[in-house]
Amino acid sequence: MRKIILVGSLALFFSSVCFFYSKADVVQTEVQLQEPKTAAAKKNVSKAGTKQVQTSASSTKEIEEGSQLLMKSDCLGCHKVQDKLVGPSFIEVSKKYTHTPANINLLTDKIVKGGSGVWGQIPMSPHPTLPVTDINKIVKYIFSLK
Repeated sequence: MRKIILVGSLALFFSSVCFFYSKADVVQTEVQLQEPKTAAAKKNVSKAGTKQVQTSASSTKEIEEGSQLLMKSDCLGCHKVQDKLVGPSFIEVSKKYTHTPANINLLTDKIVKGGSGVWGQIPMSPHPTLPVTDINKIVKYIFSLK
């Protein structure tokens, strides 16, 4: 498990209201990220018993890159790995969606466009400036947390 300390500005979006916190307001926030469980991801089997994903060396690299991209993003302002913050935990997301190419595309699209209603009334703000390839790696990292 890695520990990172976030110090800096943070913006939280609730409905149509945005709250900004500066360095003076946010002294330090400690966040713990789990290492990807790639051994468990090598044979992810759905409830129906069909094989959904086969982790290869390239996807292991993508998972690690996704972890690093997540640490640099604003995702940690609303999400934690294990606990609900403003939005669901990453583990809750990985449990709700089966790791399939279709769900990787679905979640990537939700991150780009934003959304609401799946996890409650508070909408997730859109992230149209993040490269889709980076978001895709972040989603693959989230799926590795099961």
